[in-house]
Amino acid sequence: MNKNLLTHLILLASLLLAACGTGQSVPPPASTGSGPASNPLSSSPRQATVNEISNEVSVRLGQSADFTAAQNGMKLSVGDSVKTGDNSRARVDLLSDGTIVRVGPNSLYTVTALDIDQDGKSATRIKLDFGQIWVLLKGGSLQVETPSGVASVRGSLLGVNYDPNAKKLQASCLEGHCSLENDQGEVELTDGQESTIEEDQAPSDAEQMSEEEIQQWVNENPDAQEFFENGSPEWLPSPEPIEEEMPTDEPPTDEASPPDEAPTDESPPGG
Repeated sequence: MNKNLLTHLILLASLLLAACGTGQSVPPPASTGSGPASNPLSSSPRQATVNEISNEVSVRLGQSADFTAAQNGMKLSVGDSVKTGDNSRARVDLLSDGTIVRVGPNSLYTVTALDIDQDGKSATRIKLDFGQIWVLLKGGSLQVETPSGVASVRGSLLGVNYDPNAKKLQASCLEGHCSLENDQGEVELTDGQESTIEEDQAPSDAEQMSEEEIQQWVNENPDAQEFFENGSPEWLPSPEPIEEEMPTDEPPTDEASPPDEAPTDESPPGG
């Protein structure tokens, strides 16, 4: 009896030790598998700055904030917006990669993503409510989203013009690889080509930009020539100064002051 009892105790102890040993081997793999999940896009501290402000440019820092006058060097993050008035422009520099977004007159856009993809390249998204912007991309990718479609650029010069009243979206690719798409289809664009979406129809076939459109492109983006990989092509015209538009707004401002002063001179005699 004592031998049998001792034998049972030895077997029981062996089983307990085996069970404990098995239990200790399980936790390490479990803790290894509980690490952070890998995401194709990771959040990053990328920002943008507003520069080269011309005339009426305002910024909204967050969707719940009010628009305030923009200042050179002002920082922009995801969710911030830029709006321009008549004959107004601004340059927005995306930090860390050298990408430039130029904003034309009467435009409004919001930064919706400033990410880094799994390859370490920038992945930027912009929502254009109305107006015109030009993208000078330095690596990575950028998408411009509108209710009518999405214009994308992987390299390197994209122009986007959106009219919400006419539901018209136009994308122009001065250089590189661009695209325009919606639920109806997609069109690939390259050097000097453009496409248009009207009334929620499929994008039009790629066609060559007119000389006037190319001239406007380089006028609004005098530094675009620096983004051509193999130097400026022969068909690219030299930029023409657009400062000629600014003096037309200044004379009325100067002429408006005398009428304001005139009543002050006339009011005393009338009194």
